[in-house]
Amino acid sequence: MALTSGVSSGAGILSAEEVGILVVQPLRLRSVGLRVSTVVETMRPTYRFPIVESDATAALVQEGSEITESEADLGQISVTPVGIKALTTVSNELIADAAENAAAAAVIADGLVRSFARKYDKCFFGAVSNFDGTSAPAMSGLENVAYQAVNVGAPYSNLDPFAKAISLIESVGSVCTSFAASFSTCLSLMELKKFGATTDVVSNEPLLAQGEGDVSQPVSRNIFGVPLYSAPEGTIEDGVVWALASDKTFTVMRMDISIVANPFSAFSSDSTQIRGVMRLAPGFPHAAAVVKITGAVPGS
Repeated sequence: MALTSGVSSGAGILSAEEVGILVVQPLRLRSVGLRVSTVVETMRPTYRFPIVESDATAALVQEGSEITESEADLGQISVTPVGIKALTTVSNELIADAAENAAAAAVIADGLVRSFARKYDKCFFGAVSNFDGTSAPAMSGLENVAYQAVNVGAPYSNLDPFAKAISLIESVGSVCTSFAASFSTCLSLMELKKFGATTDVVSNEPLLAQGEGDVSQPVSRNIFGVPLYSAPEGTIEDGVVWALASDKTFTVMRMDISIVANPFSAFSSDSTQIRGVMRLAPGFPHAAAVVKITGAVPGS
């Protein structure tokens, strides 16, 4: 995965180790879709998830008696990682600085990370994403899943819808491990107070629990102990909160991530073009373990 030039005489910008540190690891922290799912790395062109549509029948059987045979109804879904690609032009002066300055290399990598994260999150939380400039379907997201629904029908005023979503996921044998919503929806939930104001008392204590946070997540918000992640603007519709179980929510990622530089395609401007390519796609083998909560936020 080393960043090398398009020809043998070109100088590399990032070593193989730096690609992992400056691109792959930050992407897993920056992309909400990757944070709420289990990442499966593969070299296969297509990854298949088995689905147990109905279990084999168990019975109480006396000692020495024959066990009645029954068959489980099995199926599968196939996930084919799709290429998310970016092309940018960087001046050769910056590249020269990057060879001596780790911060300059980080700036180059961070731009690719932001671009990859925004695009994947939009696909992950959307319906069917087409290849850019075409009508050919490329990636199927959460909106295209036969999810369970919790309709609030009004602005959020308490955490009851989230308790119901957690219960719905538990009823199908999974555990809710994350909530995801837009910035505006997260702000609306953060502004909820523990009780309504009266003529004598005003509550300023937030209803939403907040942890101390860490470097990767400065503000740790949670609802009934389940983390709440805020997704980039335009990724999730305001008022919508997704409840997910990580054991039933996957991202299939190809291991052959490519970060390549060509020093000659922009020769006249003393620049180098950098191309980033990674292939990944979401997979939801158990649609009932996905819950969409729909409420309202001020201004939506």
